[in-house]
Amino acid sequence: MTHALASALLFASVGMVLGLVSGFLRWLQTPAPADDSTSPRILLRGDRRLVAGWALMIAGGAGLVMGLIMANSSTGRGQVAQASVLLVVLALWVPIAVRPWPRYVVARSWLWLRGDLPRDLMGFLEHAHKVSALRQVGGVYQFRHKDVQEYLSGSHADASTRS
Repeated sequence: MTHALASALLFASVGMVLGLVSGFLRWLQTPAPADDSTSPRILLRGDRRLVAGWALMIAGGAGLVMGLIMANSSTGRGQVAQASVLLVVLALWVPIAVRPWPRYVVARSWLWLRGDLPRDLMGFLEHAHKVSALRQVGGVYQFRHKDVQEYLSGSHADASTRS
């Protein structure tokens, strides 16, 4: 009877924790209010908030589990710590790899270091939108003129060499 009660309490507490984590992550994924116009900057900010929330939840949960395992383990603490660190790195890799914000940061930084993009890319894109070089469609910017888009993509040069 005691074993069944302990198991029921364990499953109930795990369910409550998972429910709280799920609710928190669901709250992070809620879209911007309807009165707030969707812009690329708002979408990027929302995705950054989501990745940070995922990372906090995963790192906090993994840290708690690591602490419990290491407190109850008398032998092999080094192996437990190494395996735990690997688990945290792999768990953090998932939200970082699948969400657009981390990939945007890496690509923007790399292209800025090469000198191909300005340091403040969003400011540059917003300025280009103000002077009508770009148009905003939902949460993305598009070239207003097809000729500029073709020239920058290199498809214009390919088309002229074929004819």
